[in-house]
This record gives sequence, C-alpha cells and structure tokens, in this order.
Amino acid sequence: MATDLELARAGLRALREERDRFEAAVQRGLGQQVSQASQAELVARIDELTAADQDLAEKLAHAEADRYGLRPQLTPRPRTT
Repeated sequence: MATDLELARAGLRALREERDRFEAAVQRGLGQQVSQASQAELVARIDELTAADQDLAEKLAHAEADRYGLRPQLTPRPRTT
C-alpha cells in the first residue's frame, strides 16, 4: 500500500510538472502574439504619423510661400512728394 501511494504521488508530481511546462509554453505563446499585434499597431501608427508630418510640412511650405508673396504688399512704401 505504501508503494502504491508513493507511485501515485510521483505520478501527480510528474503531471503537475508537465502542466506547469504547458502553462509556461502557452503564456510565452500568448505573450509573443500580443507583442506581434502591438508591433503591427505601432508600425501602422508610425506610418500614420509620418504621413501627417509630411502633409503638415507641405502646408507649412505653402503658407511660407504665401507669406513671402504677400510681404511686399504689406510693407509700407516710402512716400515720394
């Protein structure tokens, strides 16, 4: 009877160790999937921000060109009498 009990305990230990290994593998797999999803989201956000930056740079260049074009109209000219 004691031998059967020891065998059962050893079997339980082995099952618990196997369970722990499987649980750790699942956690690693899920962590990797989350990391990949997060990485894909970050890449998409970076692309979005880069496009917005380029758009704003173009708008700034146009606004500066307009400002330089209007400057002579706004500068007071000396009067000649």
